[in-house]
Amino acid sequence: MTMLDPAMVRRAVEATLTEDAAADGITTRWSVPEEGRATATVFTRKPGVVTGLPVAVEVFTAIDPEVETTPQISDGTRVGTGDVLLKENHLIAAGGISAAVRSARAAAAEGRTVSVEIEVRDLAEAEKALRARGDWTMPDNMPLDGIEAAVRLRDSLPGARETGPERSGTPAPRRLRELAGTGISAASAGALTHSAPALDLSTRLEAG
Repeated sequence: MTMLDPAMVRRAVEATLTEDAAADGITTRWSVPEEGRATATVFTRKPGVVTGLPVAVEVFTAIDPEVETTPQISDGTRVGTGDVLLKENHLIAAGGISAAVRSARAAAAEGRTVSVEIEVRDLAEAEKALRARGDWTMPDNMPLDGIEAAVRLRDSLPGARETGPERSGTPAPRRLRELAGTGISAASAGALTHSAPALDLSTRLEAG
């Protein structure tokens, strides 16, 4: 197997992080204490073959040399759904929903104005997010009855902000009418980006 040139990988990673403005990631800078520590786990959602782990490790190292990355498999390994590869969670690292929102609000007050969006997994987290007065509460992969309950809770709390669902990996456009009936304010779908099919292109040359 041909190994990647480490210097080439480093240059590509640095260029990509610069283009992505990785150093200006306000979600982490404003909600996670600088001295905070957390363990992140990357896992698969679908079966497949893993490639590019050395590049992933270089990305973490470039962002923070103190990050310890421990691959659990090697490049070229076939994996199944749920297999662990290398989960980040800003809320865990920040010490909870209320702490994360307070930290983000305090940092925003020093300069730029931002919208604070809180991802929640169940009704208990939705209540914490609504009471913390984030700008948006985003139920992630919650069932319709859970989203409806979150909307009712939002409407019952004075001063609560907007609520909208995010269905990770689900083609939300097919379910917009169903989701609209829950009383949400907006909908988003990760499938619009991470599941966009690649266009198959080829080149044909003709003499003359």
